[in-house]
Amino acid sequence: GEPFLDALVSLSSNDPNGFVSGSALRNSDIYAAISIIAGDLASNPIKSSSDLYNKMVNDSPNDLMDGRSFKYALAVEMLLNGNSFAEIDRSSHSLNFIPNNKLTLQQEDTTGELTYTYSPDGRIKRVISPKNILHFKCFTRDGLVGLSPLIALRDELKIQGAGNRLMASFFNNGIHGTTVV
Repeated sequence: GEPFLDALVSLSSNDPNGFVSGSALRNSDIYAAISIIAGDLASNPIKSSSDLYNKMVNDSPNDLMDGRSFKYALAVEMLLNGNSFAEIDRSSHSLNFIPNNKLTLQQEDTTGELTYTYSPDGRIKRVISPKNILHFKCFTRDGLVGLSPLIALRDELKIQGAGNRLMASFFNNGIHGTTVV
């Protein structure tokens, strides 16, 4: 499948600091910017000192995606949500993309230890060790959780949406002049 569209299917967030929704991509400017940036990121190799990790990330992360599709999906999710995740499966030497709405990240108050909880169907939950997660962050204030760059556009998008609705209404209803004699 198309990694960009596959990532869209998984979009949701209950995070009040998050901005993401599939409707953000109905904006052609946002769609184009995310598509271009994700494409640029995906087309560049990620370098590691390990040949195995280089192959896993850049060539064949898993049975469903090639390296470019994998990096593209991670980049799209990161740009929209501020975070993107992949699980490292050391037994099969694979990397599995995890949509943001399937994973929660919590930090233990006293120890600071991170816990990643994966819930593929919303019912079954499995804790994944931080050493088995690739966690990419766009902007971050605390080094732990990313913030979507789209947060900065929230007000502008509301204004643009209102303007678009006004213009659509104008053209849909036609021009009805009034005459005063």
